[in-house]
Amino acid sequence: MLLSLNNHDKPCSAKKGPLCTPSRKYRPCNKKKNLNVDDFDRSVIRRIIEEFYLTKKIAPTCIELLATIREKIEFPWGMTSLRKLLKEMGYKWLKCHNKRRILVERPAVVYARSIYLRKIRQYRQDDRNIFFLDETWVDKNFTFKKCGRNEMIDAVLTDTSSTNRLILVHAGTRGGFLNGEKLLFKVCTVSGDYHGQMNSVNYEKWATDILIPNLPQNSVVVMDNAPYHSVEINNAPTKSSAKTIIEGLLEDSIDQFVTEVSNDGEVSDTDSSMSAISESDDN
Repeated sequence: MLLSLNNHDKPCSAKKGPLCTPSRKYRPCNKKKNLNVDDFDRSVIRRIIEEFYLTKKIAPTCIELLATIREKIEFPWGMTSLRKLLKEMGYKWLKCHNKRRILVERPAVVYARSIYLRKIRQYRQDDRNIFFLDETWVDKNFTFKKCGRNEMIDAVLTDTSSTNRLILVHAGTRGGFLNGEKLLFKVCTVSGDYHGQMNSVNYEKWATDILIPNLPQNSVVVMDNAPYHSVEINNAPTKSSAKTIIEGLLEDSIDQFVTEVSNDGEVSDTDSSMSAISESDDN
C-alpha cells in the first residue's frame, strides 16, 4: 500500500527548545495605487473645493466632493482614493482659523510690524538697552488641583474665590529685571480680565516716579498697546456728547490757537471769535 505524503503531512521531527507558531503567509498587496490624475484635473478639483468655501459657504464632505468632481471630470475612483489624492495635493484636516488671523494680517498691522522689527534690529545693532514692559496677575485660587492625600489628611485646600487679586507690573531686559522697578498692588474687586483693575493713573505714577529715573542711559522701552499705556486727554466729541463738553473743547481749542498765533507775532481777535461762538449757540 503506497501513501503519498505532501508538505503538510510530513511528520515533524523532534527538536529541543520551545514550540514555535508557524508563520502565516500574507497575500502581497499593492498599498500604493497609482492615481493617474493630471495637473488639469487637479486644478479643477482645487477650484471645486474653493467654490464650496467661497461661493456656497459650506464645508464639503468627501461624498459631496466626489459627486461634484464626477460631474466636472472623469474620476473613476472612490472616496478612499479621493482622500489620498487630496492628501497629495496638500489638503489636511486641521483646526479652523478664527477671525483674529485675518485681523493681524491687515495691511496697516503688517506695516506696523515691519517698522517695529526694523527699529528693534537697528537698536540692537546700536547696542542700546531694550527693556520690555508688561503686566500680569496672581489670584488666590492659583493652587494645586490634585495632590497625594488620603481620607484622614487634607494636604492642599483649594480656594474657589478669586478676590484679593495681586497685579504685578515690571520691566526687564535680556540681563534680567531692573532692581526696584516692581509695582505690586492688591485690588479689592475682581471683574473679568486684570486689565480692568489697572488704570492710567497707577501706570503713569509708576512710570514717572519709578521706571524712568532708574533707566540707564540710551535705553529703549517696548510695551504693548493697552488702553492705560496711551491715554488721550482731549477726546473728540461724539453725537451723544453733552453740549457743555463740546463748548469746553471749542473754547480750549480756540485759546490754544490764539496763544500759538500770538507767539508768532500776528494779531488775533479773541473777542470776535468768542462772540461768534455765542451767536451760534443762541441760534
